[in-house]
Amino acid sequence: MNSKLTLYIDKKVITKAKQYARKNKTSISEVVEKFLESLVDNHNKYSIAPITKELSNIIVKKPKKINYKREIEDYLISKYDL
Repeated sequence: MNSKLTLYIDKKVITKAKQYARKNKTSISEVVEKFLESLVDNHNKYSIAPITKELSNIIVKKPKKINYKREIEDYLISKYDL
């Protein structure tokens, strides 16, 4: 039996979740339901559910640190064939 649940979620997250659901031919309700099931499933208590791994890709990852001095040096070396 299904029941109604009201959630308050950031609009940006909702937009990305809708895109994810559309891409995977499912609904937001089903995505949330599978996620919640994975949280309470005793068999997967300490492992990350596949849906969680997929949803984690929505989060913007920090860019790696760039050594700007090295990048400029490499550029100048290649530019002037040193």
